[in-house]
Amino acid sequence: MIKKIVSILLFAQLLVGCNGVKNLPVITLENIDKINQISLIEDHVRGVNAVSWSPDGKVLASAGEDMTIFLWDPDAVEEIRRWGGHSLGITCLAYSPNGNLLASGSRDSTVILWDTETGSMLGSFAHNDQVKAVAFSPDGKLLASAGRDKTVIISDPDSATPIHTITSFNDDVNSVIFSSDGTLMVTADSDGNISLWNVESCEQVKVLGDGKLAVLAIAISPDGKILASGGLDTKVRLWDIESGELLFTLSAHIGSINTLAFSPDNRILASGSQDFGIAFWNPLNGDRLAVLPDFSTISRRGHSSEVNSIAWRPDGTMLASASYDETVMLWGINP
Repeated sequence: MIKKIVSILLFAQLLVGCNGVKNLPVITLENIDKINQISLIEDHVRGVNAVSWSPDGKVLASAGEDMTIFLWDPDAVEEIRRWGGHSLGITCLAYSPNGNLLASGSRDSTVILWDTETGSMLGSFAHNDQVKAVAFSPDGKLLASAGRDKTVIISDPDSATPIHTITSFNDDVNSVIFSSDGTLMVTADSDGNISLWNVESCEQVKVLGDGKLAVLAIAISPDGKILASGGLDTKVRLWDIESGELLFTLSAHIGSINTLAFSPDNRILASGSQDFGIAFWNPLNGDRLAVLPDFSTISRRGHSSEVNSIAWRPDGTMLASASYDETVMLWGINP
């Protein structure tokens, strides 16, 4: 299949020729208003649900309703490899901290662990319904998966063996993440609850949220101090993890919040929405920094369908976004 990858920033093309986009500056509070679409990946043939960066930032993984996992070189903007294995659309992806494993969850109810060097399946296990989120613990010793079956399964990723299952939810579990120190696991569910769990004991230690509309997305700042949440009510909320205090309620979107991601330096929070947009926030004061799409500039027009997943490159030079419009977009600052 012929790749359909379009680089749209002429200035960047002139700098690096046909070899992709390189030497991008870090995206910061000071230049976020200049963020532009650097590259457009169009090889998926159905909606794209998930993007995940390798820990060294050299590879971007994407997957979606076409049941295919792609690995990309983000600098050369070239496909490294692709493979399949699920029988229904892939909903979520996560790289292990050492980069050797990639976990994928699917509408077919399975979680599969893959060798990132070969694309070989190393193991799998099943939920009783669609898998909606997967996350590795910071030390890579645990994998958490959440699903429509109202459970979170904690497993050993090396053997793909479930260790413990949390069954105390009353509705879909839409997201699961670990704190940066690995002591807490956080879940978000369709009951409107955000639950904090002690990883060692698997006991619930705190519940945030109002228990009304579904919470679809959560993210923890790299310093472990702030929790971001969003969902059907279109608001982004920022919480103090230690106290549970609600710090800010942020408004920019007119559709549900599907995905959230903090920049590696803690200073920017990005939110992706059903309204096709991506918004950028200062999590320390709640200020809105920029909003996409911006139809005044062609390189800021963004997606033509809802944004399902966003992820920052570990060095902070790119943001990747995935959409039902069958594309992955790479965002950055003109070099």
